[in-house]
Amino acid sequence: MNKRLKIILTNDDGIAAKGMSSLVSALLEANIGDIYITAPQIEQSGKSMAISLDQVICATPYTYPQPVEEAWAIGGSPADCVRLGLRALFETLSPDIVISGINSGNNICKNAWYSGTVGAAKQALIDGIPSIALSQDKHISFFQEDRAPEILKTLIMYLLSQPFPSLTGLNVNFPVSPGGCCWKGMRLIPPGDEFFYEEPQYLGSVHKDKYYVGKVAGVKVTDQPSAEFLCMLENHISVAPIFLQSSPFEVMTIKEFQKCQEDFNTFLSKPEIRTKIF
Repeated sequence: MNKRLKIILTNDDGIAAKGMSSLVSALLEANIGDIYITAPQIEQSGKSMAISLDQVICATPYTYPQPVEEAWAIGGSPADCVRLGLRALFETLSPDIVISGINSGNNICKNAWYSGTVGAAKQALIDGIPSIALSQDKHISFFQEDRAPEILKTLIMYLLSQPFPSLTGLNVNFPVSPGGCCWKGMRLIPPGDEFFYEEPQYLGSVHKDKYYVGKVAGVKVTDQPSAEFLCMLENHISVAPIFLQSSPFEVMTIKEFQKCQEDFNTFLSKPEIRTKIF
């Protein structure tokens, strides 16, 4: 990588979340660019691409505990953070990439549609900036921080090499490794169809008002589990492309996507990369 990148970070767990701190630490160690943060003041999980229309949004300067160029806490959704960052706060920056995360909990398959983490990455694509959404299955405490710098550097290098025929993001999910062992590798896969579903749980009534809370009731898995779903079970980091279209096959043929998979594996097999991350 010949130049220092300008990297904007955001998330949906809030600017003070552990996942953001882990991401900043990894990027500082990778030493590939300057870091700017525009993230929600409070948790905004499940906001998808919601934006605040005709509402006042407060952006507050934030003293981040790690050395970053600039940080702002935003009174809005993850997509608001990206819009405000790219169109106002860092308007003259010309960033190279937006990275969203690291989310505590996975955002795989159709659940990614609800994700504020992924929604922020999609907003960056709308604004013409390549993006990566990062999520750790189960809980951020399972994230392997010692391996993160080289993995993130590799993902950034890959995405900025423009491997797809149109502007693209990456939805990256890290599995929980059994027994704390290392991740096996990374797989470029199409998004899966599984999703965790909720059932409304009735809490009670006050006068005529009824109160409910959504509780996860299970996961709907197809007869043949998707490659994305299997990555979490088989200890592989899943890398699913994010297009402004809903499926990679709306912008490329299956054969073209298979060629991207081959190129991804070739990219990972380069000696300078393979010896560092897996």
